[in-house]
Formats: sequence, structure tokens, C-alpha cells
Amino acid sequence: MRLSNPLNNHLSDEALAEKLRQGETLVLTLLMERYKKSLYRTIWRHVGNEDDAYDLLQETFVRLYQKIDLYKPEHRFKPWLFQIAVNLCRDHLRYRKLRRLFWIRADETLDAPSDNPSPEQQTADILDYQRVQQAIERLPSALRTAFILFAVEEHSLLECADILDVTPKTIETRVYRARKILNETLKAC
Repeated sequence: MRLSNPLNNHLSDEALAEKLRQGETLVLTLLMERYKKSLYRTIWRHVGNEDDAYDLLQETFVRLYQKIDLYKPEHRFKPWLFQIAVNLCRDHLRYRKLRRLFWIRADETLDAPSDNPSPEQQTADILDYQRVQQAIERLPSALRTAFILFAVEEHSLLECADILDVTPKTIETRVYRARKILNETLKAC
């Protein structure tokens, strides 16, 4: 199916979502282009693995396409899309936890900064990064998700609240608690 207007890439997300709902499947490409980088960063910070993040990014766009009829045009599109991604991350992490319980080791690697001048500094940075990443992974799910969306991905309180379907004050409280736990955990190391 062809795009009815070549200027569709200047339309709002909500307008593109409506076109997708009406069967203009090529607008999915525009939505993917708009959100692939920010969604990937959010997903990667949740799962900590590049391959899993790419898989979940693709699954997010598949779900967008499959579930577009569930989108309510009176709501903002971006939080709805990010909620799909966050839910997929939660499912993935739940599955990964189950695998660990049954002694099947998941193949996990952590990407770390590689632009440090000395090998010693690079090694120290990698170890620090891994400690922080592991501390974030150990946070309770609700705190981890709020922390990643707000403190790491720098979404506004309102956007985080929309994505997680809670109040901005709840996000603020969860981020505060997450920071407190992370501080205590990292001081103990």
C-alpha cells in the first residue's frame, strides 16, 4: 500500500498511528525511524544485552503493528509505544530469571565504554560499569523501570507516568527509592 501523502513524515505520531490503523502500513516505517534509537536505548538499559535489545526492539514494532487497534487516539502515542517496550522487557527479564532458577545460564555480555586512554583505566571503568549495571538489575522491577526511564533515559516525570500508567508523584518516589538503594549498594561494594 502506498502512502497517500509523501509529507506523512511531518505528521504527528498520533496522526501516523491513525493512518496505520486505517491500513497505511508504510507509515510504520516512519514511526520506526522516529523511535528506533530511543526505544533501543530504553530496552538495552532494561536488559543489558545488545542482542536481546535488538530482538525486543523488533518485537516492539511487531506488537505496535499487531495492536494498533488498541491504541486510543485521545492519548499520546509515545508513552503507549514505550509501554509496549517496557512490558516486553519485563516479560523478557521474568523469563531470564526463570532460566537462571533452572540452572540454564543466559548468555549475557555487558557493553562498556571503550574510549578510555589506558588499558588500566578501561578495565577499571568496565568493572565500575558492571557494578552499577548489576546494582540496577537487582532493583525491584517497579523501581528499576522508573529509574531507567527517568534518570537514565531522561524522560520527563509526566512521560514516565504515562508510560507506566501511574502518577508523576509515584515516579518521583520510585526514582528516589531506587537512587537510595543504589547508593547504599554501591557504597557497600
